Amino acid sequence: MVRKKIHFIILTLVLPLPVLAASIGVVVPESFYPSGSLLVAKVLINSSDQDINAASAQIKFPPGELSVVSIQTEQSIFNVWPQKPSFSNELGTISMEGVMIGDSWIGEGGEMAEIIFKVKAAGNAKINITSSSVLANDGEGTNILDYIRHAAVALGLSDSTKYLVVKAEEVTPSESQSQVADNQSVQIKEEMEVAGRSFWKDQVNVAYAIFLVLLLIALNLWRIARGRKRFKKSTPSDTMHKNAVNVVKTLEEKSKKETLTPEEEKILADFRGCIIEEYEELIDKN
Repeated sequence: MVRKKIHFIILTLVLPLPVLAASIGVVVPESFYPSGSLLVAKVLINSSDQDINAASAQIKFPPGELSVVSIQTEQSIFNVWPQKPSFSNELGTISMEGVMIGDSWIGEGGEMAEIIFKVKAAGNAKINITSSSVLANDGEGTNILDYIRHAAVALGLSDSTKYLVVKAEEVTPSESQSQVADNQSVQIKEEMEVAGRSFWKDQVNVAYAIFLVLLLIALNLWRIARGRKRFKKSTPSDTMHKNAVNVVKTLEEKSKKETLTPEEEKILADFRGCIIEEYEELIDKN
């Protein structure tokens, strides 16, 4: 008899005690809410293995996109509030702490409070529980909180929004959520590459247009200089000779490969006229 008692005591010391855990999270029924609409979020507790009698939560939300209208506790599992639910729309914070007097609760989806938000602006809003506790009804107030669930919703956007929308996410993202984020990153990278190619194409077009404008300005200045020859005889500089010849040669070579634009044809005709008139010998030499 003594030997059996010793065996029982040894087994009691060796076998591990069951791990009792609870969770708390913010749950929203939809993943998209248009601007001006009301968003109802519930703070729910799960504790299927251990009776609880108290819980607290500190919640953070984006004040630029959401504002709290009210916090309802009529359906709460708690009946006494050492810290009544309070909020600050300026700071984007919510605080609450509830207990049960003379009772306890165990189960799934126990409501702590219901928060009613108003959607102010478009964006991807996250409602995060930054700090929390779920206390067991074990006479010691043991905090058995194991994990926290947050919520993220798209606000004021169309269904084809490019925001990454996650209805509920755990503190440690799951593999499927990581895959969604990776796919989103690839899509954004491809869009940035397309935008970059379009940007540089536009820059080249602008530079080419500026080049044509400068040529026209140079041509007009040349014409003005030629018009003054009646008052003062002067010979264009060698640099102007070479520039004129180079422009004509460049455009002539380009015309052999592709069709010139109307602006280029006009520049070629004007420069040819000037060169034939005064610089024909220079062209022959080159």
